[in-house]
Amino acid sequence: MSRVTTRVNTRTRNEQDDDEEVPKCSGHQRLAKQFVAGPTAKNPGRSFYACPLSRNDPQRCKFFQWADESEKTTVATPGEGHRLGGRQLQTPPQTHEIDWSKVDTDKLEREASASQSSQQAVNTTPLNERLSSLAKRKTDDEDVTPVKRIHLDPQSPFVTSPMHPALSPSTHHLEEVSEHLHRQDRLIKAGQAAKEGLRSQINRLKDRNAELEARVKQLESQIEQMRRG
Repeated sequence: MSRVTTRVNTRTRNEQDDDEEVPKCSGHQRLAKQFVAGPTAKNPGRSFYACPLSRNDPQRCKFFQWADESEKTTVATPGEGHRLGGRQLQTPPQTHEIDWSKVDTDKLEREASASQSSQQAVNTTPLNERLSSLAKRKTDDEDVTPVKRIHLDPQSPFVTSPMHPALSPSTHHLEEVSEHLHRQDRLIKAGQAAKEGLRSQINRLKDRNAELEARVKQLESQIEQMRRG
């Protein structure tokens, strides 16, 4: 019976480990909010805990604690606690006081927010934009490096053998990507042709403008001569 009771208590304590690992701010006794230091900070990529209230909230406390130090504190004070007189005593988590004059928590949170925003922006890049950039890189590579054509033997078993059914979805997606790239290539070429046409038209208008200015000067000189005569 004692062995079964011990196992049940162990499972109960393990379910509470996640909440015990997150420290509480000293000012409000609420679960602290975790941030990650930005790339320009003194400790880039290092996680830390701070008060969950907003930076603009006047009631925000000055709680600050590095996440790795919190984990060390949790390991040093396990949930088993100390037994005294047959009863189990839990050791409360301890937080170390730091010199706030040397820590800019606002800057750390701003850098953490900017880092998370940039990561979300990268992850939410539309597929059309990524495919367009891929097509542009492909065009640039073709302009620099000549394309080597591969001649396949029509009697090769790799060409004549039927495709495996499991490859049908992948082949379908590749065909869609290929069609999209060809369409983007046509759009790029059409845009370049339109740009060249506009440049030619601008040059013709410049020449016409120069002719008209010369004609205006000629007429002005004739009018001036008529006035003198």
